[in-house]
Amino acid sequence: MRVGRDMLPSRPAPTQARPSFGTPAAPAVLHAANLIDCARVGGAVVSPDGSLACFSVRQYSWDKKKFDNQLWICDLDTAASLTDEERAAHAHLTQLTAGSQHAFSSASDPQWSPCGKYVAFLSDRGGDKTNGSAVWIAPARGPGEARLLASFPVAVSDLEWNHEAGGIVVSAAVYLDAAGAATSGLAAMEATAARDKELKDEDKARRLTLTLTLTLTLTLTLAQGG
Repeated sequence: MRVGRDMLPSRPAPTQARPSFGTPAAPAVLHAANLIDCARVGGAVVSPDGSLACFSVRQYSWDKKKFDNQLWICDLDTAASLTDEERAAHAHLTQLTAGSQHAFSSASDPQWSPCGKYVAFLSDRGGDKTNGSAVWIAPARGPGEARLLASFPVAVSDLEWNHEAGGIVVSAAVYLDAAGAATSGLAAMEATAARDKELKDEDKARRLTLTLTLTLTLTLTLAQGG
C-alpha cells in the first residue's frame, strides 16, 4: 500500500477528495485515505433494561478537515427484528450528539442514568467556560438538547454513574497544588486550576511575544533587502 503526504488530513484541503471503496464488481485498491475515512466505533454501554445501547463514533469530515465525534443510540429490540438490509441502512440507530454542531467538540464516556431515560457523557463543547471536559446529559429518546450537568475546575475523565456514591463520579489526573491551597485559602482543586490557568496564560503570552518578534524581524529583513 502506497502512503504519501497527500493522502493524509491537513489544512489547507488535501489534494485528494473523499475516497471510494468501489463496488463488489469493481473493488477499489486499498488506499491510506480509506483508513482515514473509516468510522471508528467505541465501546457500547447498555441501558438498565437492556433495550438500548449507546456508543461513540469518530469519523473524519473531508469538508471541514476535522474529526467529528458522535454518540449514537442503538435500539436493540428493533435490531433483532430487522433484515440484514435494514440493519445495513441503520434503521435501528439514532444519532444522539454530533461534535460538528459544536465546533467539532468531543463526546465520550457515555453512561446511562439509573432510570434509563438519560445518557450522561463527557464533552469539551463548553470550551473555556467549562475548563475543557465537563459532564453533559441528554434524553436518550428525545426530544430535547443536551444540557450541562456539572463542570469542574480541571479537565476530567472516566465518567461513571456510581450507585454506591449515589451520583456521577469522575477522575482528574493533576498535580495538586497543596502549597497554593495553603497560602490562598482555596480548595486544593481550585488552587490547582488557578495554577494551571496562570501557566496557560503565561504560555500564550510567550507564544505571542515570539510571534511578534519573528514578525518584526521578518519585516525589518524585507525592508533592508528592498
